[in-house]
Amino acid sequence: ASLIGPGFEQRLPNKLARNAIRSRSLKIEERGQLYGYMHVHDAAAGILHLLNYPASNWRSVYNLGTNEAISIMEMADVVIQCMNKKGLSVAKTIVDLRTEGACFNSTLDAGLFQRSFSWTPCYSAKQAIRDIVLSELDSIEGEQ
Repeated sequence: ASLIGPGFEQRLPNKLARNAIRSRSLKIEERGQLYGYMHVHDAAAGILHLLNYPASNWRSVYNLGTNEAISIMEMADVVIQCMNKKGLSVAKTIVDLRTEGACFNSTLDAGLFQRSFSWTPCYSAKQAIRDIVLSELDSIEGEQ
């Protein structure tokens, strides 16, 4: 899974949050993409959990992730809901660019890691995005 969280400025959820806060609007180009994101805290927790098991029991490769998919529309909705709870309105414009055929999907199957080590992530992608929005809001308030 791709890591997200406060400070990961190159990631789409962070860019959505920053744009929503600064311009009070979001333009979403919907192409049917699905993203597999994992909060950086969960990634660290998963690796630390792995260290509780003897290395002799490990396989050579695992996918560390959430098995969860989130669309750009869902991300935008979480950003807007979080902003609204803070009393800030955000306009949303949707441009539907979906076409027939395959679409981008960055989700992965993390079941082997989760079953092998009896571990599951604590944060959903939506919770991670809320953390990002709140962190961005705090950052902007600190600049003023």
